[in-house]
Amino acid sequence: MRNMRGNHQSVCITGSAYMRITNFDAVKYLDSPEAIITYLQDALDTHDSAYLAKAVETVVRALRRDGILSNLPLPRIQPN
Repeated sequence: MRNMRGNHQSVCITGSAYMRITNFDAVKYLDSPEAIITYLQDALDTHDSAYLAKAVETVVRALRRDGILSNLPLPRIQPN
C-alpha cells in the first residue's frame, strides 16, 4: 500500500508498520568544488551517458542555487 503526500512517500512494510521515504536531491550536498568534482568523477566512472547527463544537470542546479549560474537557462541534455 502506498500513499503519496508531497515529496514524501509512506510505504507499508508489514501489516501496520510504515516507513517514511523522502526524495533524495544531491544538490544540497554539492556545496564545495571538491564535492562537485567527486560527484562528476563518480558519474564519469559509471560510463553511463544518461547518468552523466543527469549529474551535470544536478551540478548546474547547484551552481544556480549558489548564484553562480543565475542568469543562464538550464539546458536539457539528451543522452545518445
